[in-house]
Amino acid sequence: MKCFWDSVIEPRLNRESDLRPKPAVRLIFKMIHDIVRPYSHSTKIWGDMISKIYNIRGIGRFKDFESRQGVDLGRLTLIYSENGQGKSTFADILRSLSEGDGARLLGRKTVGALNQFVKLEMNESTVCFHNERWNLSFNDIVIFDEVFINDNVYEGLKVSAAHREKLHPIIVGEAQKHGVQKVEQLVAERDATTERRTQVKKRIESALAAMSIQPEYKISFDQFIKLTAVEDLGSRIASSKNIVEQQRASDKIQRANSFRSISAITLPVDDLQKLLQKKLSGIADDAREVLQAHVDRFSGNEMKSWLRQGSQYIDKRESEANDVCPYCGQSLAGLSLIKHYQAIFEETYEAFETQVSDFSFQRLDFSSWLADANAAYESNLSLTTFWESHLPALKVPALKVPDLDLELVEESLSNAVSEMKALLKIKQNALFKEIEISPKLEKALDRLRGVLQEIDGYNAAIRRLNESIDELRNETASGNLEIAENELAKLKYTQLRYSTEVAPECECFLNLGRHWTELDKEINRQRNINAQAIKNTFKQYGESLNKHLEVFGASFRVNDLTQTQHGGVFRAGYKIGLSGESVDLGQSKHDISKRSFRNVLSEGDKRTLALAFFLSQLDQLNNLNGKVIVFDDPVTSMDDSRRNNTILEIGRLAKRSKQVFVLSHRPEFLHSIWYKFCRHGDGKIGSTQLEIRCARDSSVLTSWNMEATVASLHAKRIKRILEYYNDESDRDEDEISGELRPLLEYHYKIHYPELFEQFNINTIGDLVRILDLNSSSPVVKALAAKDKDTLAGLNIVHRETMHGQEPPPMPLTRNELKSDCATVLKLLGRRAI
Repeated sequence: MKCFWDSVIEPRLNRESDLRPKPAVRLIFKMIHDIVRPYSHSTKIWGDMISKIYNIRGIGRFKDFESRQGVDLGRLTLIYSENGQGKSTFADILRSLSEGDGARLLGRKTVGALNQFVKLEMNESTVCFHNERWNLSFNDIVIFDEVFINDNVYEGLKVSAAHREKLHPIIVGEAQKHGVQKVEQLVAERDATTERRTQVKKRIESALAAMSIQPEYKISFDQFIKLTAVEDLGSRIASSKNIVEQQRASDKIQRANSFRSISAITLPVDDLQKLLQKKLSGIADDAREVLQAHVDRFSGNEMKSWLRQGSQYIDKRESEANDVCPYCGQSLAGLSLIKHYQAIFEETYEAFETQVSDFSFQRLDFSSWLADANAAYESNLSLTTFWESHLPALKVPALKVPDLDLELVEESLSNAVSEMKALLKIKQNALFKEIEISPKLEKALDRLRGVLQEIDGYNAAIRRLNESIDELRNETASGNLEIAENELAKLKYTQLRYSTEVAPECECFLNLGRHWTELDKEINRQRNINAQAIKNTFKQYGESLNKHLEVFGASFRVNDLTQTQHGGVFRAGYKIGLSGESVDLGQSKHDISKRSFRNVLSEGDKRTLALAFFLSQLDQLNNLNGKVIVFDDPVTSMDDSRRNNTILEIGRLAKRSKQVFVLSHRPEFLHSIWYKFCRHGDGKIGSTQLEIRCARDSSVLTSWNMEATVASLHAKRIKRILEYYNDESDRDEDEISGELRPLLEYHYKIHYPELFEQFNINTIGDLVRILDLNSSSPVVKALAAKDKDTLAGLNIVHRETMHGQEPPPMPLTRNELKSDCATVLKLLGRRAI
């Protein structure tokens, strides 16, 4: 069924003619295709080789490429293309397939294209990019190109933190991916366990919040979950409740107020009587009598006040002559009455008068006592109900709180005070007389004494009640209410903890906690394993990296390749080892006066470093035989030696991997790969040679006549050298010098193929070394005798030099270079004319 639908539906979907408006037919085929595709293809394919390319449409320069039979791809596919024809587009298509994401191709959509479409064949699976997505994913493709370099190694003159961050997983690689994934799975499971525990905890806390427990006896969630079961919990709770009730009553008894007595009161009757009978001393009897008579004659106090003021007026003017009365104008001299007045109103008189007037305010104010008595009485009434409930003896008449008529007390006290004030008023008007206690006052005092005896009886009853209360307090003081209430709360919590509703939740929470702890331990254990494995991986990767740099003849190494971490992000850290010194990579805005990545490596060195990182990544793969490897212009900026070593690495990988693509704008580089590994014979790799070129307005992928292209290039080089020799070209000396070695290498490779294969020769330098060995081979002997010295000289003068190697020879003059051109043309069998 799969083959049927692949052969019928897919081609119809992919033909441009079918994309033209045929809505009904198109819809039917699409519906059938969408139904059967899940049964004819898996969502992921493993270990397949890309065997054919049918379509590339609407992507970059590939405006509308289609091959109905499909372009066959070999295990080693060499693709030649001039710059700008579509090499990087082709590499991006494979990268998009490996990522399973069409975003990369959407950004390369051809201007004016209506849609994008790619169709590949991988063994028996058809892979399509359509409707902005791939129908299958294939992540076993690894690619070395400008994207790999710019994303993971360096860009321009800098190695950024982002480069080192992306380089980290490349170094860690597939070998440690399982360990990292295991940690991620464990962390995800731990997070899920945490979420489940949180939900269970919320349900338990909701049940806890519904309990009516005093705040001071509440317990934490952790304390609740750890409560142990209690036997016979129901009876324990009932017993605890009884104890609490008893202790609560005891606590109230200890804290409740006792009854209050009414404070004693004493009337100043004796002091009053002494004051009323007191007389002024130092005043003549006749003066007292005169003043008293005069005052009595003119209505008392008003006259007395007038006489005092007049006396004070005379005192002030006694030193003045012709002293006269201010009212009638008569002379005051010699008047005995005036002297009597002055004697009366001396200081002793005034002090006594003040004492009499102040007695009422200072000794006869009982308002505070009355207020306190009322407060004590009301307090005792409010306490009666409480104490009767806890002290049944209070209901016995002998211990009952007696009644007290405070209104009668206030009335009796008020009458007695009023009578005493009346006597004081009389005394104020007759300071020279003895005043006796009046009968009204005696009667009022007798009545008040009877009332005060009732207060004494009230206080005696209160004292007896308080003695009973003190005995009760002593009897109930042994218990501790706080301990009893705390124990009851704990039993109630235990009852909830092991209830049918909450107990399963608690067990679930505890089991989840144990599982969380186990997961956390396993995560830490696995992380330790991963850390050690990654440490070993970095060590192995560093060794592999420097081995590749050594093979490439690089003058630098990579030092201190380690894993670093910043802000939770892992990165690869390293330094450039050059001439025994470790040079930092530097920052993006590094001081140009300091040695760093940007100024100690040439472009060729940087490219070599990137390629070494890529090859070391492949070295770490355990399943290299299932990988498709893509090289896009890998030898840019490299000298002959490094190009030849790159050829050897590509051949090695082609023998070990599932498939290798090599894209280049250098036909002789591709030819060297083919020549070394793909010619007929045992152990040679099957290959396909393709070309990307522009046909009409779209790039196409077609077969490539490699030999013709290389031969044509060889011929063009000969032509350029002849033009230079004959002064018919303005090309500079460096360009012409660079043409001589490739000319010689191709010439000898074509004319002595068996020699190049037998001795694994790649460059003119290799050939010179073989010719120096005095081999017994007739071919070697003949060639050594004829061309060795000439080739050795040319090899020294026209070798390529890269940054960090020995300096190049002195530049050739035009005449010297023309002489070398003539020598090369002679070796090629051509005349310099």
